[in-house]
Amino acid sequence: MSKTKILFFLGIFSSIVYFNSIFNPFIFDDYGLIIENTFIKNFKYLKLLFTTNLYEGAGEKTLFYRPLQSLSYALIYKFFKLNPIPYHLLNIFLHIGCSILFFLLLKEIYGERIAFLSSLLWAIHPINTEAVTYIAGLADPLFLFFGLLGIYFYKTGKKFLTFIFFIFSLISKETGILILPLFFLYLYSTEKIKRQEIKNYVGITLIFIIYLILRQTILNFGKGQPEDIFIHRFYTAFHSFLIYISILIFPFILSMERHIPYIKTAKNLDFITGFIFFLFFIWFIYKKRTDKRIFFAGTLFLLNFLFHSNILIPLNGNLREHWMYMGGIGFFVYFVILIEMIKKGNLKKVLLILVFSLYGIRTILRNYDWNDPVKFYERTMKYFSVRKEIISNYAFTLLSNKKYEKALLYFKSIYFEKPDDWKTLFGIAKCYLMLGNYDFALKYYYEGIKIKPDKYDIFVDIALIYEKKGDVKKVIEILENLIKKEKEFQAPYILLGKIYLKQKNYELSKKYFEKSLELNPDEIISLKNLAKIYQLKGEHEKAIHYFERAIKIDPDDIYILNDYAISLSEIGEVKKAIKILKRILKRNPAFKPARINLEIIQLKNKKAPGL
Repeated sequence: MSKTKILFFLGIFSSIVYFNSIFNPFIFDDYGLIIENTFIKNFKYLKLLFTTNLYEGAGEKTLFYRPLQSLSYALIYKFFKLNPIPYHLLNIFLHIGCSILFFLLLKEIYGERIAFLSSLLWAIHPINTEAVTYIAGLADPLFLFFGLLGIYFYKTGKKFLTFIFFIFSLISKETGILILPLFFLYLYSTEKIKRQEIKNYVGITLIFIIYLILRQTILNFGKGQPEDIFIHRFYTAFHSFLIYISILIFPFILSMERHIPYIKTAKNLDFITGFIFFLFFIWFIYKKRTDKRIFFAGTLFLLNFLFHSNILIPLNGNLREHWMYMGGIGFFVYFVILIEMIKKGNLKKVLLILVFSLYGIRTILRNYDWNDPVKFYERTMKYFSVRKEIISNYAFTLLSNKKYEKALLYFKSIYFEKPDDWKTLFGIAKCYLMLGNYDFALKYYYEGIKIKPDKYDIFVDIALIYEKKGDVKKVIEILENLIKKEKEFQAPYILLGKIYLKQKNYELSKKYFEKSLELNPDEIISLKNLAKIYQLKGEHEKAIHYFERAIKIDPDDIYILNDYAISLSEIGEVKKAIKILKRILKRNPAFKPARINLEIIQLKNKKAPGL
């Protein structure tokens, strides 16, 4: 099979198994990274993407430094806003790119057939769905794509590009540090380590050393807090080693938030079995060290596991499926080599078709799990010990689906376990707000503010409560103080604009809506309200300007279109106004405002030619 056909098949089969994922909604960390992330919504924050932690734009503190991931989201948001499809497509395209690069690199060690089958198996295997189907999983395909691209360009002689792409890999995800040992492992396995290249090797190594120094100094966002003591993490790591192997072979039950209880004694059977198997694996690789085919795949798998084992580096969990994203290819190489050892040709073909079909179908089915956030969390809680993060996200999903009473129950379950968690306090407060219990809502909001005083959007909710209580003076006071504290926060300007619009104070209302548009020119609420203000003032040309900007963002909003038609008719563009109103009624015949306005316009202009 020609190289072109191989690359085509890698692309087409990867696309087929992930096609149904592109229609999935935002879920879990997608909210903090995209929907609630202020920094990706305006390029004036570009510098902050490279100088702050990954979640800074959503008001959270984490240890992650992944500016290229945030920049990717910012570029997509610029053109597609909050349409999840292009975000999914980026993950899929990068994943396909990784599978192609794996093939191009592995064929130097294993030949085309094993390289193709291993890369294809890696591309369609369901363990990688967490990195591909999950939008927030972008960091994995992003760091691996640039890392493999750097190695490929070094192999082809374009060494300057190697330096650039290795930097891109490091600023995509912390796991990019593994690209350095992978680079030297690959050169060793392909017998391409040369004395005359030592300057390049030193330069490449320096990139990784400088990155580590920066992460420990000016880009240090705190220290990781181990979930348990070292010896417990050590015991548990070898249990996770067995689980990774089992998932790679039998990926029937998959979960984004896997967590296993920490093992606290060396007498535990899971630890003993896993440790013996791990030692055997090392012995096997050492014994076969002269066979580069065995050595490369096994060493890559072990390097990846040790980095994610939670032994040396404290991580935010003790087992995650997406942690096998890079190392899994080593396991799949072994898997394919074993199948290739079968001498009966027909049996080998049947087995290959069966294995690849089962894994591909399982990936397609797994993609559907992410389609409904509520069911996604319920399924996750069904199979694994429930962690606070999953319950919290499930509760917030129920909240966004207007299941306020059920959400409140889950928030309260976390609250009783950890009463000082500000997210839970604000979640409880929001539930009470939506249920109309304003006094309890205020109680929990103020409790949360004591812990998280810089969560400025909460003050907007508090202002809304006072508005519902009829205390407009208090609302204005809260919002004005909020603007003094955080001038770049858009929500208070919008709410103040609405308040003054209700009071028919058009000048003040206009002032605040215009200020909100300075912060985000595509804020549709401000555009609609500014258009309405100018319409009420009889300045229809200006109203039309803002209506048209709003329509570009949401061309299907019949309320905007209806008001737009009114202003058009007022400046004499009657035919255009009638056409728009008829289009609204064709889409929604029961929309009375459009029908009434159509009748009024036609009545006023019944003598006009062509009407």
